Formats: sequence, structure tokens, C-alpha cells
Amino acid sequence: MSFSVGGLVTGLDTQKIVDALVQAERIPIDRLQVREQGFTEQVTALQQLNTLVKAVQDAADALKDSTGPLLGRTATATNADAVAVSVTDTTPAGSYSVDVTQLAQAQTLTTPAGRFADTDTTTVGTGTLSIQIGSATAVDITIDSTNNTLAGVRDAINKADAGVTAAIVNDGGASPYRLVLTADKTGLSNAATLSVTGDGDGNDTDDAGLSQLINANLDETRPPKDATLTVSGIPITSATNKVTDAIPGATIDLVGTSGATPTTVTVKEATGPLESKLSAYVAAFNAVTDFNAAQNNIDQPGVLSGDFTLRSVVARLSSTTLSLGHGSGSIQSLSDIGVRMGDSGKLQFDASVLKEAISADKGAVEELIRGDGTTTHGIFGALSTTVSGFTDPINGAIHGRTDGLNANVKRINQQISTAEVRIAAYEQRVTKQYSQLELLVNDLQTQGNSLLQALSNLPAIKTK
Repeated sequence: MSFSVGGLVTGLDTQKIVDALVQAERIPIDRLQVREQGFTEQVTALQQLNTLVKAVQDAADALKDSTGPLLGRTATATNADAVAVSVTDTTPAGSYSVDVTQLAQAQTLTTPAGRFADTDTTTVGTGTLSIQIGSATAVDITIDSTNNTLAGVRDAINKADAGVTAAIVNDGGASPYRLVLTADKTGLSNAATLSVTGDGDGNDTDDAGLSQLINANLDETRPPKDATLTVSGIPITSATNKVTDAIPGATIDLVGTSGATPTTVTVKEATGPLESKLSAYVAAFNAVTDFNAAQNNIDQPGVLSGDFTLRSVVARLSSTTLSLGHGSGSIQSLSDIGVRMGDSGKLQFDASVLKEAISADKGAVEELIRGDGTTTHGIFGALSTTVSGFTDPINGAIHGRTDGLNANVKRINQQISTAEVRIAAYEQRVTKQYSQLELLVNDLQTQGNSLLQALSNLPAIKTK
């Protein structure tokens, strides 16, 4: 609520005086608001820090994971025109002979030549057209006077999503239009069976009316086929040209037949996936380093400049990353596999050092990264444990520090609310006092004027 007083009687700018008094009373609130903003900014900065440190933990967890092989896999094929192979980390390394003798193909059925001179005038017939793919449930399509042209039948089939795609082809001859039905999926098990019931001409199987679209009256221009191949001498058939279970963890895409010479697929261990994971850790670590540098910039320090929690995060993260004794033999630290600290305090990764270390002692590299799987958990297991002490949403140091700051913000807000109530009452009281002053001065002026008027009306006093 706002109050005002004009000062018309005294001539004073009493509202300005009241505003100045109230503003003076608000000085403690202004100071509390500055403190509140400082705490709020620290909370925001700590949340940013928590996000960055959590990224470090995620990168460490990806490296400590021992559920799959340490190294990834790559695959090469001697005949890319026959097969393309993609592999996962679980694909066994080795050499495989792949001989593709036949590709899978989808069935195509067409109406005979010379049947339709147009697509939207000549009638096909009426009734119910049923399309069944393999042993699946048949889809019934109603053909009536609204859609019994070649174009109408095409559109009805495509709308029904019956497992075949219909199109119209012009073969260039007399009455050139032909309906073409192609199965949506390859393989013998996806062949289409077309039947008719309720043919408008009274016969559901003759070569007239709607029954001219049953299998017996269509040309099979392309029969359905399964893919046939051998993998290391083992015969395989597949309804599709994507074979996923012949080599564990690998997908073989059949592109063409092998011809006289089978394709050799070679699967090798690859450092690429491990390099990507190490690079991700380095990037996450360096993001924390950059954040710390920005907060402690001498020229423009951040709200966490000198903050104990930030110092602890950086110190513990650095000491664990640079620690020794996690591997065996000559491989004892991350620097031995190419992750080293630069002069700027940021990590650098040299993939060539990693490759040399793997060539020299792959087991020691795995022990360094993952531990021995029983008593030790590797350097990234240690890093994950260290970081979780900061990022844990219940007991983590960052969480505790944030809770403390939020408690301060809540307490200050309560103090501000209390002070606002007090100042509102003070403003009302002062405004009332100045209003009463105006009334008092007005009464005095009225009394003075009345006295002067009375004195002026007294008879004159004569003296001898």
C-alpha cells in the first residue's frame, strides 16, 4: 500500500521527506538482497561445476566398465561388391570366408499385357480383394463402384497397408497399362496370396471381373527368393539381405553374389573406441580445469574464487588422475598410455603412445584402466569413486555446499519479508505524522487568522 502527503499548508515537500526516511530504513534490506544475490550466484556456479564433474564421472565409468572387451573391432571385406560388414566390440577377431550365391528378393506380380487402355475409366470389377503375406492374417479390401478402376484399385491397396505396394506401369503397347504388385519384404516367407470373394460377375476364380487379380491370373515377373550363402563353409539361408546371426556381434549386408571367389572378411582388434573414450575423459577433465581458471581469474574473478569445494574438486581430480601404481610392469599410470598433464594444467592425449603400450603389454594396459577384476578396479575405478564423493546427490560435497547456500538464501528471504512488513508500517506511521503536522499547522493558521480578524474589529482607543 502506498501513502502520500502533499505539504500544501506548510509548503514543505513532505512526500519527498517521507520517501527519504523510508529509503534510509531500507538500507539493511538492500544489503540483505546483495548477500542473497551472491549466495544465489554461488549456487548456480556450483550446479555448473557439478554438471562438469558428473561428465568426468561418466567418462571414467565408461572406461572402468569391464563387461566387454577393452578394444573395439574393425572389419574389412575383400569384395565390397558382395558384402559389407559392420561389427561390435563383442565380435570375435578372426578371418571368415563368405560366399554369397543368391540375394533375397521380393515377389512381383503384374496384370497381363493388353488389358487396360486407361487408368481411370475402364472398370476392373467389384467385390472383396484379400491379400495375405505368407502365413499372416489376410487383409480384406473392398472394391466397389467408387474405386473399381485401375487407379482406384492401386490406391485402395496402398491405403490398406496389406504388405504389398501397388503401382501402374505403361509398357508402351496397345492397352498399355498394367497393375504391378510388389511385396514389401523379401524372402519366400513373404510371398503374396491374392483371392477374391463376392466378385460382381458371379465367379470368384475366372479371369474376368475382380478375380482377374488373383494369383492364377497374374504374371509373376519376379519370384520371391531367400538369400543363400555360406560363412566359413556353413550354409545359411536368410529371408533378407541383412544377416545378423552368422558371425557373433556382426551384421553382414549382402550386396551382390560372390562369383568365383568367396569374400574374405577379416575382423581385427582396434584401438579406436578406446581412444574415443580416453579423449572424452581428457575433454571432461579439461572442462573442469577451464571452469576453475575462469573462477580464479585475477582480473575478473568469479563467485567461486577461492572456494574450498572447487579447490578440493580440482586437487582430488588432478591427484587421482596423475596417481601411480594402478597397472603392472612398466605401465603404472595414465602417462604410460598417452594421457599426460601439460604445462597449462590441462591433459593431453597421444594415441600413438597408447598403441605402443598395447603392443608391448595389452594385459597391463587393461589392468591400469580396469583393474584385475577382483581386488583392484583400475585408475578409472578410483577416479569414479573420487568423483562420486563430490557429485553424490545425497552425501556429495557439492550437494552439501549447495544445501548450505540455499539455507542462507531462505533465511535472508525471511529476514527481508519481515523487514518489508516493518518498513511498510513505518512508512504508514511517518506519513500519518506528517499529515497530522499539516492539520496542526492548518489549525494554527486558522486560529491566527481568526484572532487577527477579531483584533481588527475592536473599537479604536482614544487618548487625550
